[in-house]
Amino acid sequence: MKYDFSTLNKRVSDIAIQESLRSDASVSITYRNYEGGRNILIMLIYLSPNVSITEHEKESLKLKCTNVLRNYDECSADMRLLLHSVEIKCVVIQQFEKNVESPRILPNMQHKKEKKRIENVKNIIVVMSGKGGVGKSSVTVGIALSLRAQGFKVGIADLDVYGSSIPKFLEVRGYTIMENGIFIPPIAEGIPIMSADFLVPEDSGKVFSWRGPMITKMMDTILSLSRWKKENVFTDSDLDYLIIDTPPGTGDIHLSLLEKYDLLAHNVRIVLVSNESMIGLSNTIKSYELSKKFGLTLFGIICNMKLEKKDIVHQYIKNFDDINYLGSISFYVDLVSDACLFYKNAMLISNNEENSIHFRGEYEVIVRNLLALRCFS
Repeated sequence: MKYDFSTLNKRVSDIAIQESLRSDASVSITYRNYEGGRNILIMLIYLSPNVSITEHEKESLKLKCTNVLRNYDECSADMRLLLHSVEIKCVVIQQFEKNVESPRILPNMQHKKEKKRIENVKNIIVVMSGKGGVGKSSVTVGIALSLRAQGFKVGIADLDVYGSSIPKFLEVRGYTIMENGIFIPPIAEGIPIMSADFLVPEDSGKVFSWRGPMITKMMDTILSLSRWKKENVFTDSDLDYLIIDTPPGTGDIHLSLLEKYDLLAHNVRIVLVSNESMIGLSNTIKSYELSKKFGLTLFGIICNMKLEKKDIVHQYIKNFDDINYLGSISFYVDLVSDACLFYKNAMLISNNEENSIHFRGEYEVIVRNLLALRCFS
């Protein structure tokens, strides 16, 4: 895809002139796809060679110009996604030779940066929705317990830092321990669970007011610095499934997860969760569109808190050839009043009340359809 950076060049040039106090400053922005598939936005800031500028001033100028790029929103959705997600390399050049070749300025760009794999994990399920309050966390827990009941080895990574619910659903409290630089996830019902809630002491209040870099660092800690094998729980080392619960929207967590981790190597499936409202559906589709931009292909959708006899979600996704309908979860009053007790009765104790039997059956259908998307190893 080609991008027009002319307006953005002018905007950043104005910033460069203002910050450097040099009327002859100019900026050139190009988008390069280097050999090996590494995509980089290159911003060259040209200053006259006969003026004095300190290294500190250069760094300050580069930072401010980069921030302009990251926050620029007077453009198409594709351009905005590019500016928020692509790697940006900024270089200050004290010359006006505009024919300077970027590969000489940016050495060693021929090699693609390796994406991370998550150790001891065979397959990944990512639960997403562009809309908040549709029940992503409850669906995550339901899928995990249903898979576990079928004999699979399952773990949960709770990336919903601002609104963590997984520990509450499974009644897990405490502060995780570390062994040899690796965090040991607490175990609930035979399921290792890792959450930001476990990385800070109980008396800290657990209020997270973090910006993007801290959020992505927390994500890396949960995914890459956690021991997903637990010898006293599983007979062998690897999880069959790691289920990742994400926050609502399409923000820093989602972009970093899709950019930094080799999800395809883990046979990833994206589970979209929506309620029956058109607002919920339209926002949920944004998660699907974002994931497609990163080459993911296996999508399923769940209608949660279903009330209507007519399946609105099922009808809506007929417009999308590559979204599979996984099933629906009915609206249960008891689930709203005490989710922990409801899940314990329905999924763990497996009592024979009508609601519990129906609830377990709904998740059995969803998991069966989810596994049918592709044969898991």
